[in-house]
Amino acid sequence: MGKFHEDLVLALSAIGNPELDGQANYGKYTTLPTCLNVARSILSQHNLALIQVVLPDPARLVTRIIHSSGDCIEDGGVELIYDKSNVQKLGSAITYARRYGLCSLLGIAGQQDDDGIIATAFKDLPKKQQTVEQKQAHEKVDKLSVEPTPSNKVDDDLLDPESIKEVWGEFLSNIGASTEESVNDMGIDDVKQTKLDLVKFWKDNSAQREDLSNSDKQSSKETLSWITERVKEAQTFLKNRENAIKESEK
Repeated sequence: MGKFHEDLVLALSAIGNPELDGQANYGKYTTLPTCLNVARSILSQHNLALIQVVLPDPARLVTRIIHSSGDCIEDGGVELIYDKSNVQKLGSAITYARRYGLCSLLGIAGQQDDDGIIATAFKDLPKKQQTVEQKQAHEKVDKLSVEPTPSNKVDDDLLDPESIKEVWGEFLSNIGASTEESVNDMGIDDVKQTKLDLVKFWKDNSAQREDLSNSDKQSSKETLSWITERVKEAQTFLKNRENAIKESEK
């Protein structure tokens, strides 16, 4: 662990706060690509690599720093809180969790520090902080929090095929069902759990598949077919592996 700790300390000491290149209602923040570029450029110089994976039950994103020696350090994971009827919101939750987890583990600031002002109700702020600007900022955030979004209307502009495929592909990879080779490494208990995870994710995103089906865009139809084919393929891998295990036990 000595070399690992030495390289890790050197890397963390060399990483500075990245540029705040994004803008939101609560202020400026660092986008995920900028965070990753800053982290990877320094970590790679010290025999370190970054891995971020989504794990189930509860759904969370874990950030892990791995050393060339095989040693590693990871956070406890950032819980993914999202509308389970919309897989694109899962993609947004993953992006946020990746940025938050990365900044936390590396000890860098990924957004402006408002000293908790936005998180505090406007009426509870000290009088000197109850400015017109702060009132407007709170109103913007409150509006985002309570303003309803119609759920029965298909917005084709929000159905990004590449983002949807990326989320589904990442999910299948994380449960080990993306390739026949990965499934063939599973034991019977792993196969059964993976089948349950696959069914649950499929059910949780039924509304998203319905939106794809109702969309007028050909790319949405093709994305739905792609999802269906990948899931059927994973089910076939799992079924074949289960049968092979049962056959070997005879």
